[in-house]
Amino acid sequence: MGRASEDKDRTTIEAWFHYYISPDFLDGIRSLASEFEKSHPEYKVNITGHHFQRMPDEVAAAAARGEQPALAEYLYLSTREALDTRGRDGRPLFRSVEGALRGRREARGESAVVLDDVVPSARDYFSYGSEVVAMPWMVSTPIMFANRTLLERAGVERVPRTWRELAEACAAVTAAPGGPEHGVTWANYGWFFQHAVAQQGGLLADHGNGREGRPTRVLLDCPEALAYARWWRGMHKDGHYLYTGTKADSTSTPKAFEETHAAFAQQRVAFVLGSSVEAERVVGAGREHGFDVTAHPIPHNDEVPHHGDLIGGDALWLTDGLPERVEAGALAFLRFLDSPEVAARRHRSTGFSPVTKGAIDLLTREGWFDRNPHLRVAVDLLNVPAAGNAARGALVQDFSGVHDLLTDAMHDVLMADADPGERLARAAEGARALLDARRPFTPTTATDGRTDR
Repeated sequence: MGRASEDKDRTTIEAWFHYYISPDFLDGIRSLASEFEKSHPEYKVNITGHHFQRMPDEVAAAAARGEQPALAEYLYLSTREALDTRGRDGRPLFRSVEGALRGRREARGESAVVLDDVVPSARDYFSYGSEVVAMPWMVSTPIMFANRTLLERAGVERVPRTWRELAEACAAVTAAPGGPEHGVTWANYGWFFQHAVAQQGGLLADHGNGREGRPTRVLLDCPEALAYARWWRGMHKDGHYLYTGTKADSTSTPKAFEETHAAFAQQRVAFVLGSSVEAERVVGAGREHGFDVTAHPIPHNDEVPHHGDLIGGDALWLTDGLPERVEAGALAFLRFLDSPEVAARRHRSTGFSPVTKGAIDLLTREGWFDRNPHLRVAVDLLNVPAAGNAARGALVQDFSGVHDLLTDAMHDVLMADADPGERLARAAEGARALLDARRPFTPTTATDGRTDR
């Protein structure tokens, strides 16, 4: 039973949201909860904050005590943990949002948004089996930023769309008089690796990328991963790629991203890969330093068809077995959060892409994307259905730990000239050990906010 206190006047919905750096990030969410309560005085939404890395363990521990929230926000990398979490009765803690919404065209008067309105890539990522299991809430995708001033100076007329074109553009930029020493940079981060494999149609896990069952192997040395690692190493050896030397692992990701964005702002490179959430900041840095910046899809492998682009972001999960009044209120709150007006506001204030077509239409009518074309790029990428399990993305236990193994492997490839095949095979073995150790979250493994791993 999800935590919710009821009296004759109000029902309290316990909603757990996460933050990345500071709990102050939740101030905006609390403001939205207050706005919802004004329209629904029969409800009180109690927002509790948790660090994003600790959320899965803390929900599991609460479930072991029978004190789980009605709603919980999980980072996309923790989707498998959410699927694995069990209640005290041993059954899955969360029910699918699509199943809960089925037959409900409205929930406590909130009828503006149904799952069909969510952008296709977000629906696809947060689906398991035949249903959308969690409500997408904030979404993003990897994109590339280009210094158009440097490109024009080097005679590069078109922003590169493939790996080969990117290498050629980097060569032209560095050869131009007064050009930078390197052409492109990006953080050594697992998300970019995932994205490159998905673009090529590769699977990072067995059981259909973990979408047809709980994976037992992570395929970090699949052909698509090797193709990317070898191309990346070649870009580094040829001097096209700038590696700052900082691994974007679970402890140093902000520093690694800051270093790559600083290199771009200082015009030490002409291209940088980043998150669509950073678009306004990167374009603003160009303005501040006197050069024009545009945003673009990340270049893909010339040798294979392009299969699609991955998402990042968060989704909200609904606890199973809630009292009818609590579930109706929780669903109404979810619909409120993804209503066009609220989703559009969230995009403008956070940089996360609008998660519904209604929000996109609203922003388009207002001329928002005409004034901010750098923010439209992610919208166009996310508003496309995934072609298959590769483009939908992998669902893997302890994905953050797998990311760290990838980051360590590529650091050795770039800095110690390790063979990509051998080094990624070692990483794949390490990832398999992580999967074996990460048992489903149950009351017997959840204690004091920790789980056995």
